[in-house]
Amino acid sequence: MSVSVPDWLIEPAPGVEVLGNLALLAERPIAVVASRQFPGALLLAAADWAEAWAALSDRPVLASGFQTPAEAEGLRRLLRARADAMRFPARELPKRLLVQERAAVEAGHFAVVSPFRNQRPTAPIATRRNTLLAQVARAAVVVHVAPPSQTLDWAPRLPGRSPSSHPTTPRTCRSSTSALAPSHSSKHGRDPRRTPDPCR
Repeated sequence: MSVSVPDWLIEPAPGVEVLGNLALLAERPIAVVASRQFPGALLLAAADWAEAWAALSDRPVLASGFQTPAEAEGLRRLLRARADAMRFPARELPKRLLVQERAAVEAGHFAVVSPFRNQRPTAPIATRRNTLLAQVARAAVVVHVAPPSQTLDWAPRLPGRSPSSHPTTPRTCRSSTSALAPSHSSKHGRDPRRTPDPCR
């Protein structure tokens, strides 16, 4: 059965191109964002959250620019665990992928999505990318917001409605990194078995 780019992505992003498994676009993703200014002491907590998410048996696809340090580390953990993810870069589709990303594409767990044609990321294009994420996501996990930042400007664009009342309406799930960190101990002082529910 052939798979095409869905209308919910084509309408806000005419000319969008996808590198990877189109089947990941079967449903709207959950967006994950974190400010570039991210407390280094909490980076492990965010990474543990990504691993706990990847361990879930029934998990939606996560989408992000995966550009900030916390987002990039989360992507590494997700791909290592063979979890499904989509990267929305603020530039054209890359001509080359990192080894881990290429392996994930070949395994069908990863895709890169972009309607842009610029070769290098720019601040205006990053803003347009963030707007696109807000339009296509059905929910969002805001891992960390550092004022002032694009993440702080981006979060209010997501209506705080429940997906059950309007499945195509994004919902903002503001989660501080401390809330993502489990309370039980493990080798890192956290228990990755805790389910990271983005929309409690």
